[in-house]
Amino acid sequence: MANLLIVDSNGRRRVHYEALAQRAGHKSYSAGSVEEAMRYVDIYVPDVILVTGAIQGGESSLSERLRASERSSVAAIPLITTDSGRYGMRGIHLRRGNIFAAIDGLAA
Repeated sequence: MANLLIVDSNGRRRVHYEALAQRAGHKSYSAGSVEEAMRYVDIYVPDVILVTGAIQGGESSLSERLRASERSSVAAIPLITTDSGRYGMRGIHLRRGNIFAAIDGLAA
């Protein structure tokens, strides 16, 4: 099972995806902003970050800060996002309805 960080400024959606992840057997944490996400990244170093919606500070900012980290374990964390990639983020881009499939697929 994976150690997940779920990032979304919409609290209800964030809690929903966190519950789905936990039901699938994953350990999960959630954040509503880039600043909060980076605090969790420093403490827990998740296996994957799921960006399930808009976030305060912007997805591109999160991607840039991860990649700029001096810690190689942080710089290498994959992002799964519903964004179309218009910010040039490296990661996996999903349509919003496929986030649960991604969470479920991490258990494989």
